Amino acid sequence: MAPVRLQPPPPRRARCGGFTLMEIVVVIAVFGVMAALAIPRLSERDAFDQMAAADQLRGSLRHAQRLAAARNREMCVAVTPAGVSFLAALQPGAGVPCVAPLRSASDGQSLDVALPAGLSLMPAIRFRFTPAGPLANDGPLPVQRPAQPINIVRGGVGTTTILVHAEDGYVQ
Repeated sequence: MAPVRLQPPPPRRARCGGFTLMEIVVVIAVFGVMAALAIPRLSERDAFDQMAAADQLRGSLRHAQRLAAARNREMCVAVTPAGVSFLAALQPGAGVPCVAPLRSASDGQSLDVALPAGLSLMPAIRFRFTPAGPLANDGPLPVQRPAQPINIVRGGVGTTTILVHAEDGYVQ
């Protein structure tokens, strides 16, 4: 009998790198679900812009009201459809013209608020924060009592209302 020679088994081919078809299908399905959930949220950006504008406007109004008391000067507020501008009187007294742009004491930035596209303010009105607290008229339209509403309108779809109380200047 002839000796049996054992040959080593043929070398195994290394598995080729890459993804299987099943792995690719699962990843595409996960991305599809994520996109289906994210796209509606991104399209509602106007609602987030409206909330951000309301927060910024409330903060600027409160700051102007506090500055009126702290500096013993009237602070003028002009609401237009495009935004709100703030001016300060240069000296104490009722009805003194407001000519100085109102700036933040901490960083020197203007308190003016410009609205992003798609948002507008109603009504267009002018009023003053007085050092004693109550609002004063600063234009042809009288300040509404008990509170002056400022509406942020989003393309006729949604409205956010900010109230400035006429008796004490409280911003709500």
